[in-house]
Parts: sequence; C-alpha cells; structure tokens
Amino acid sequence: MAWVTPTSVSTGDVLQASQWNQDIVANAAELAPFFSAWTSWTPSLAGGFANGNATRSGKYIKIGRFVSFYGIITAGSTTTFGAVLRATLPVTAASLDNGNCIFGHFLDASVGRVPAFVIPNSTTEVEFASINTAGTYAASAQTNATVPFTWTTGDGIFYAGSYEAAS
Repeated sequence: MAWVTPTSVSTGDVLQASQWNQDIVANAAELAPFFSAWTSWTPSLAGGFANGNATRSGKYIKIGRFVSFYGIITAGSTTTFGAVLRATLPVTAASLDNGNCIFGHFLDASVGRVPAFVIPNSTTEVEFASINTAGTYAASAQTNATVPFTWTTGDGIFYAGSYEAAS
C-alpha cells in the first residue's frame, strides 16, 4: 500500500471504521518497516575467491524498495584467494550503476586498513578494486590474491551502502 493522506476532522466528528482503516491501519502498515529490526544475512565471496572457513556476517534493512546494508568477511585458514574479488549483496538490486553509494575497505591483519573501490558487478554482487598510487594519480587496480596485499588468515573485507531493491 501507499501512504494515505489522513482525513481532516473537526471536534465532535464521529470516527467511522472506514476512516480508521484508511487513515490509521493503512498508514501504520506503511510505516511498519521503519520500526523493524535489521535482518541478518551471510555475505559470500565470488570471483575466484572462496569462503572456506571465513567468518562472514552482515545485516540489512529493507524499507519498501530501499536497502541499507553492511557485510564483513574475515578470511579463515581454508579461504582461497583468486583472480577477481567479488562479494554478494543481501537483496537483489533493481539495477546497480556507478551512482550507487557502496563503500568498502580491506583489513590487512598485519598492517592495517586499506581503502577499496566497490564497483557494481551485477544485481546480486559487487566487485572490489584496490587503489594504485604508483602513478601520478591514484587509479583503480584489480584486487586479486596479491593485490593490494597478499591475502591470508585474519585479513578482512568490509562493505556497506544502499541501493534500490528489485522488488
């Protein structure tokens, strides 16, 4: 349902069931998602990276078609590192483009945090690019098993943002 503009009333007016259902019940149903708890979800690695025994967690809230989320993946001893780092989204997107606000960073457990570009890949996953500062200007570089560092147990991927859900 959509938000219904409540009917104007005056002192002494009698509230009818139809007015109650339209003005109160329908609008309460429309507002309910705003008061919902976040839903847990488990992000997954893709693109040649495999979860293995990685620790994975995330939460999202969906209000109408608006989705706000975050995901955390920490590599375990059996996590494998491949050619292109991608990870899943909690809800299928209507579409993703460069206008979406999704941010991320990597954690090298032995060094610290490294910024990341998060690039839409499909309506169900994003790709992570590293920031290459070797040239005159910073540029994106494909994240893989050794870029931006050699991935190992305890290293992490953090990403968060918002987008429009498919339904």
